[in-house]
Amino acid sequence: MTVCKRCGLEIRTNKSQKDAEHKRICQPCVDLAENDDQLYVSPLERDDLEIVLAWRSNPKIYRYFREQNNPLSWKEHVEWFESRNSDRYDFMIHYQDRRVGVISLGSDREVTIYLGDFSVHGEGIATRSLNWLCERLNDKSPIYAEVHKDNMNSIHLFQSCGFRLDAETESWKRYKYSD
Repeated sequence: MTVCKRCGLEIRTNKSQKDAEHKRICQPCVDLAENDDQLYVSPLERDDLEIVLAWRSNPKIYRYFREQNNPLSWKEHVEWFESRNSDRYDFMIHYQDRRVGVISLGSDREVTIYLGDFSVHGEGIATRSLNWLCERLNDKSPIYAEVHKDNMNSIHLFQSCGFRLDAETESWKRYKYSD
Protein backbone atom coordinates (compact mmCIF):
# COMPACT_ATOMS: atom_id res chain seq x y z
CA MET A 1 0.00 0.00 0.00
CA THR A 2 1.31 3.43 -0.94
CA VAL A 3 0.31 6.39 1.20
CA CYS A 4 0.26 10.03 0.21
CA LYS A 5 3.22 11.87 1.68
CA ARG A 6 0.95 14.87 2.33
CA CYS A 7 -2.36 13.67 3.75
CA GLY A 8 -1.19 10.23 4.90
CA LEU A 9 -4.10 8.39 3.26
CA GLU A 10 -3.79 5.48 0.85
CA ILE A 11 -3.20 6.56 -2.73
CA ARG A 12 -5.76 5.42 -5.23
CA THR A 13 -3.93 4.51 -8.41
CA ASN A 14 -4.46 6.92 -11.26
CA LYS A 15 -2.89 5.67 -14.48
CA SER A 16 -2.83 9.18 -15.93
CA GLN A 17 -0.26 10.26 -13.36
CA LYS A 18 3.11 10.08 -15.05
CA ASP A 19 5.36 12.12 -12.79
CA ALA A 20 7.06 9.96 -10.15
CA GLU A 21 6.61 12.74 -7.58
CA HIS A 22 2.85 12.78 -8.17
CA LYS A 23 2.72 9.03 -7.57
CA ARG A 24 3.76 9.74 -3.98
CA ILE A 25 1.11 12.43 -3.60
CA CYS A 26 -2.56 11.62 -4.17
CA GLN A 27 -4.35 13.47 -6.95
CA PRO A 28 -6.59 15.47 -4.57
CA CYS A 29 -3.45 16.78 -2.78
CA VAL A 30 -1.89 17.62 -6.15
CA ASP A 31 -5.11 19.46 -7.06
CA LEU A 32 -5.13 21.32 -3.71
CA ALA A 33 -1.64 22.67 -4.34
CA GLU A 34 -2.19 23.30 -8.06
CA ASN A 35 -2.86 27.02 -7.81
CA ASP A 36 -0.94 27.56 -4.60
CA ASP A 37 1.76 25.13 -3.60
CA GLN A 38 1.85 26.75 -0.16
CA LEU A 39 -1.45 25.11 0.84
CA TYR A 40 -1.56 21.48 1.96
CA VAL A 41 -2.97 19.20 4.64
CA SER A 42 -1.34 16.63 6.88
CA PRO A 43 -2.69 14.15 9.43
CA LEU A 44 -3.31 15.75 12.82
CA GLU A 45 -0.56 14.62 15.19
CA ARG A 46 0.10 14.88 18.89
CA ASP A 47 2.59 17.69 18.23
CA ASP A 48 -0.32 19.75 16.85
CA LEU A 49 -2.40 19.50 20.01
CA GLU A 50 -1.06 22.61 21.72
CA ILE A 51 -1.99 24.95 18.87
CA VAL A 52 -5.31 23.18 18.31
CA LEU A 53 -6.13 23.59 22.01
CA ALA A 54 -5.38 27.31 21.77
CA TRP A 55 -7.66 27.66 18.77
CA ARG A 56 -10.46 25.56 20.26
CA SER A 57 -10.28 27.57 23.48
CA ASN A 58 -10.84 30.84 21.64
CA PRO A 59 -14.48 31.94 22.08
CA LYS A 60 -14.46 33.43 18.56
CA ILE A 61 -14.05 29.86 17.31
CA TYR A 62 -15.96 27.69 19.78
CA ARG A 63 -19.02 29.97 19.93
CA TYR A 64 -20.40 28.06 16.93
CA PHE A 65 -19.47 24.56 18.16
CA ARG A 66 -22.39 22.37 19.08
CA GLU A 67 -20.71 20.50 21.93
CA GLN A 68 -18.39 23.10 23.44
CA ASN A 69 -19.36 26.18 25.43
CA ASN A 70 -16.11 26.89 27.29
CA PRO A 71 -12.35 26.63 26.79
CA LEU A 72 -11.02 23.08 26.95
CA SER A 73 -8.54 21.75 29.47
CA TRP A 74 -5.34 20.08 28.29
CA LYS A 75 -6.52 16.82 29.89
CA GLU A 76 -9.86 16.86 28.02
CA HIS A 77 -8.12 17.66 24.77
CA VAL A 78 -5.56 14.85 25.05
CA GLU A 79 -8.27 12.37 26.10
CA TRP A 80 -10.29 13.31 23.01
CA PHE A 81 -7.24 12.88 20.76
CA GLU A 82 -6.28 9.51 22.21
CA SER A 83 -9.83 8.11 22.11
CA ARG A 84 -10.71 9.04 18.52
CA ASN A 85 -12.33 6.32 16.40
CA SER A 86 -10.14 4.74 13.74
CA ASP A 87 -12.68 5.75 11.07
CA ARG A 88 -12.32 9.44 11.93
CA TYR A 89 -10.06 11.67 9.81
CA ASP A 90 -8.43 14.79 11.27
CA PHE A 91 -6.11 16.99 9.21
CA MET A 92 -4.03 20.06 9.94
CA ILE A 93 -4.32 22.74 7.26
CA HIS A 94 -0.98 24.35 6.38
CA TYR A 95 -0.49 27.59 4.48
CA GLN A 96 2.80 29.38 3.82
CA ASP A 97 4.62 26.93 6.12
CA ARG A 98 2.26 27.69 9.03
CA ARG A 99 -0.43 25.61 10.65
CA VAL A 100 -3.60 27.63 10.11
CA GLY A 101 -6.58 25.37 10.77
CA VAL A 102 -8.16 21.95 11.08
CA ILE A 103 -10.53 19.97 8.89
CA SER A 104 -12.06 16.70 10.04
CA LEU A 105 -14.49 14.03 9.00
CA GLY A 106 -16.03 12.14 11.91
CA SER A 107 -17.12 8.53 11.97
CA ASP A 108 -20.67 9.88 11.56
CA ARG A 109 -19.53 11.42 8.21
CA GLU A 110 -19.88 14.93 9.61
CA VAL A 111 -17.27 17.45 8.50
CA THR A 112 -15.91 20.19 10.72
CA ILE A 113 -13.54 22.94 9.68
CA TYR A 114 -12.11 25.99 11.35
CA LEU A 115 -9.23 28.35 10.68
CA GLY A 116 -7.53 29.27 13.93
CA ASP A 117 -5.17 31.72 12.24
CA PHE A 118 -7.43 34.71 11.60
CA SER A 119 -4.87 36.32 9.29
CA VAL A 120 -5.78 33.83 6.53
CA HIS A 121 -9.54 34.40 6.66
CA GLY A 122 -10.84 35.48 3.28
CA GLU A 123 -7.96 33.83 1.36
CA GLY A 124 -10.05 30.89 0.09
CA ILE A 125 -8.22 28.40 2.28
CA ALA A 126 -11.33 26.96 3.91
CA THR A 127 -13.04 26.61 0.53
CA ARG A 128 -10.10 24.84 -1.07
CA SER A 129 -9.60 22.62 1.99
CA LEU A 130 -13.27 21.62 2.09
CA ASN A 131 -13.27 20.87 -1.64
CA TRP A 132 -10.13 18.75 -1.07
CA LEU A 133 -11.83 16.76 1.71
CA CYS A 134 -14.94 16.14 -0.40
CA GLU A 135 -12.80 14.91 -3.30
CA ARG A 136 -10.35 12.89 -1.20
CA LEU A 137 -12.98 11.18 0.94
CA ASN A 138 -15.70 10.92 -1.72
CA ASP A 139 -16.07 7.23 -0.91
CA LYS A 140 -17.54 8.36 2.45
CA SER A 141 -20.33 10.28 0.69
CA PRO A 142 -22.82 11.52 1.68
CA ILE A 143 -20.99 13.95 3.95
CA TYR A 144 -22.85 16.19 6.38
CA ALA A 145 -22.21 19.48 8.16
CA GLU A 146 -24.11 21.03 11.04
CA VAL A 147 -23.84 24.80 11.06
CA HIS A 148 -25.17 27.26 13.61
CA LYS A 149 -27.81 29.47 11.98
CA ASP A 150 -25.85 32.61 12.87
CA ASN A 151 -22.57 31.38 11.37
CA MET A 152 -23.04 33.02 7.99
CA ASN A 153 -19.43 32.46 6.88
CA SER A 154 -19.78 28.70 7.35
CA ILE A 155 -23.21 28.61 5.71
CA HIS A 156 -21.73 30.36 2.67
CA LEU A 157 -18.67 28.05 2.71
CA PHE A 158 -20.68 24.84 2.67
CA GLN A 159 -23.15 26.10 0.08
CA SER A 160 -20.32 27.25 -2.20
CA CYS A 161 -18.76 23.78 -1.99
CA GLY A 162 -21.92 22.00 -3.12
CA PHE A 163 -23.56 21.19 0.22
CA ARG A 164 -27.34 21.49 0.18
CA LEU A 165 -29.67 22.20 3.09
CA ASP A 166 -30.95 18.85 4.37
CA ALA A 167 -32.68 19.74 7.65
CA GLU A 168 -32.99 22.60 10.07
CA THR A 169 -33.94 23.34 13.66
CA GLU A 170 -34.37 26.64 15.45
CA SER A 171 -30.59 27.01 15.93
CA TRP A 172 -28.90 24.60 13.50
CA LYS A 173 -28.82 23.89 9.80
CA ARG A 174 -27.76 20.49 8.51
CA TYR A 175 -26.13 20.38 5.09
CA LYS A 176 -25.51 17.35 2.92
CA TYR A 177 -22.92 16.76 0.23
CA SER A 178 -23.42 13.89 -2.19
CA ASP A 179 -20.94 13.07 -4.91
